[in-house]
Amino acid sequence: MCASSAGCLAVAGEIFNRPDDLFGQFCFVIGGFLFAYLLLAGRLIPRWMARTGIITIGLQLVCVPLYMATLLPGRVVNWLWFPILLYEVPLGIWLIRKGVRATA
Repeated sequence: MCASSAGCLAVAGEIFNRPDDLFGQFCFVIGGFLFAYLLLAGRLIPRWMARTGIITIGLQLVCVPLYMATLLPGRVVNWLWFPILLYEVPLGIWLIRKGVRATA
């Protein structure tokens, strides 16, 4: 265990700010952005839902590299994950209830 609370915070900081974690976040937002774009381009879900995904994930797509370059504080990036819920939760419900339109 940690000898002091400052030591525990330092260990936690090293665990949660690993470079591979940042790379994983970057890959996630690239994949999420492409997925939302393809859903919009294919008109497989309502346009408002796909546009919400492009906007919210696009914002994160800009902010994660800025955070990786230490130009943006980590707490800003962490808070920006929440607007993605406005896209992903309705998308999940939509796909479960209605699925995607079959195109000929």
